[in-house]
Amino acid sequence: MRAALLLYRAYCAGSWGVQRRYPAAMCIWVLGVALEPVLYLAVWHTAAGGGQLGGFSGGDFAAYYLLVMLVNHVSYTWFFMVMDRRVREGGFSALLLRPVHPLHGDIAENLTFKAITAVAVVPMAVLLCLTMEVRFRLGVLDLTLAAPSVLTGAVLRMSLEWTLSLAALWTTRVESFGRVYGFVSHFLGGFAAPLTALPAALHATASWTPFPWMVAFPVELAMGRHPAAEAVRGLLVQAGWLVASLVLLRTVWRRALRRHTAVGG
Repeated sequence: MRAALLLYRAYCAGSWGVQRRYPAAMCIWVLGVALEPVLYLAVWHTAAGGGQLGGFSGGDFAAYYLLVMLVNHVSYTWFFMVMDRRVREGGFSALLLRPVHPLHGDIAENLTFKAITAVAVVPMAVLLCLTMEVRFRLGVLDLTLAAPSVLTGAVLRMSLEWTLSLAALWTTRVESFGRVYGFVSHFLGGFAAPLTALPAALHATASWTPFPWMVAFPVELAMGRHPAAEAVRGLLVQAGWLVASLVLLRTVWRRALRRHTAVGG
């Protein structure tokens, strides 16, 4: 355990040194991650008007997308883009020479970025609360269940997206695959709209995929939209997807190593 903490401390310190040199780029990333939910909020808040849509009032939509912005910030990754460039330019070969799994460095970089940019994301969330009619029904039980759900969803998203990004070893442009993945996950994961606002068939389809368990489910838990028994079942499903993603990661990683042909570096 101590060795792991020292490893992540070293990785995070190195990532901090690099990222703080590019404040403009970080601001652009923050705007991209944070403003997208705000745009969806504007659309659905207007569509709801003074009534309800898919079980959501205008205030519910404001609360939903505020939480989506925060939860998405916790779980967001850019692994497809990084892996695409890393494999094509030969950086992946250099990483394989290190005595630790490359995933650890990516996680540390991701966590460092989120810690730095939280300074901008949190004030944006506060500003949204002050300017919109946000309707929260936060209870102690809801927050107690939502906290581990947010963490599980973040780990699930990181492991799944890092695994899928390894497709860069089989194709020349995995970033294009990442765009398709992003499109599907936005519709089935509760980004483009709350799942209850989707057509029934699409809602049912989404529940059989891992996408809603990354962001939508933790957000709905925090809003108290799941009874206790249903929330516990959801947490078990979320844990099942996490285990499946970790097994997939291990399997694909072994095959990726056999597939890899060293170039550049």
